[in-house]
Amino acid sequence: MFVGREAEFEQLQRAWESDRFELAVLWGRRRVGKTVLVNEFCRGKRAIQITAYLTGKAGSLEHLSRQVSAALFPQTPITFTSLEELLAVVADHGREERLILSIDEFPYLAQSITETMSILQMMVDNRFKETKLMIILTGSSMGFMERHVLGHESPLYGRRSVQIHLLPFSIKETAQLLPARTAEEVVTVHSITGGIPQYIQYFASQEPLDVLIERLFFTKDGLLFNEPTLLLMMEVRDTRTYNQILEVLARGNNQISIIADKTHITMATVSAAMANLQELGIVTNRYPVGRKTRRAIWEFSDQLFAFWYRFVFPYTSLILSGQTAGVLAKTQKELPQFLGRSFEAIAQGYVLSSTELLITEIGRWWGPDPTTKTEEEIDLVACDREGAWIFGECKWSNTPASETTLKTLMYRSMLVTTSTDVSFYLFSKSGFTDSLKAIAERDERVKLVGLEDVFA
Repeated sequence: MFVGREAEFEQLQRAWESDRFELAVLWGRRRVGKTVLVNEFCRGKRAIQITAYLTGKAGSLEHLSRQVSAALFPQTPITFTSLEELLAVVADHGREERLILSIDEFPYLAQSITETMSILQMMVDNRFKETKLMIILTGSSMGFMERHVLGHESPLYGRRSVQIHLLPFSIKETAQLLPARTAEEVVTVHSITGGIPQYIQYFASQEPLDVLIERLFFTKDGLLFNEPTLLLMMEVRDTRTYNQILEVLARGNNQISIIADKTHITMATVSAAMANLQELGIVTNRYPVGRKTRRAIWEFSDQLFAFWYRFVFPYTSLILSGQTAGVLAKTQKELPQFLGRSFEAIAQGYVLSSTELLITEIGRWWGPDPTTKTEEEIDLVACDREGAWIFGECKWSNTPASETTLKTLMYRSMLVTTSTDVSFYLFSKSGFTDSLKAIAERDERVKLVGLEDVFA
């Protein structure tokens, strides 16, 4: 079932309809749905779809020759002697008809045939521009695609006409893939998979959620048991150092100095690793909204990594030996707290899609209360350039949000701004008390958002 990706599909379709040469670069982490999107786009169109593999030059040319011949010369296969010759033949066909050449996992081709980038540059500059060819290059290696294909130093820099960074699914798209699941289950799956479509589909059956979580994450042959490790191995060399850093971060240690102290790794090494992880979309550096003067903290931006390094990685030995009873009990006990933080990110997405304000900053806020001398925190804060503010509280608990919840949020909001142009959003898994509903009916500043509403 093809779900979502409407904007990305439309971007590719516009390029196709231009009827001139187009170079599209599509990148995103493994299993995010790049191949599915390209396959759907190519359906019903004249297309040569190639999947590259990491082999030697001769092996790659032989593999490419088979795939191109199957599309263009099914009766008389050709073995090309060079990548340049192969692309020239494709270009000749593209002069007469609209034609797609899609190369999936392009980094593998570039590593197997080292002159790939320069050959492509030459062909774009000298041959392709006079054709109706549409080339789509896709890749899962984030570092390679962003540095060597999109970066300023790339031979292809400035030559692409379409670029699409394919991101994980939104909570609404996750819900479309899981029509048989309850709203709470959808949030759970979205949170522990990071919104990656292929991982989400592992939960599409009607089996109990806890059974699937155990099978996928907590068995040695589980499909997600070592997935983050495989993803890291594609991008970094010293996975041991990164594992240490991410495990400590998963325990709530969110400052460089503390991580360095607990891992016994130098601050310089930790800083470099965190910068690299941020570039890969695994972690992010956050400041409290509206207060750049306070010290930043590091958090996971990829929820699959957050879940895995908190609940799976520390207990690898136990999982490999099948002694998982205690691990599962701990996961079940602490999962609501984990989901609460993820619920905040979902709430941010809801605010961005539902408000008419031109939001310039959104996130959490933390800071001191000068009256009580305590540190306070607000789950969601957003603002625009005109001085309008949104404050939100996210309750992932089995009790309804109450009038007290709203009063606390209103009090904390005054620690952030004195503006009177404010709105208060309360997100709750378990609904709202009657008294809070009555307040929301009288006060247009108060918005109550239930679990089902975030999918609307």
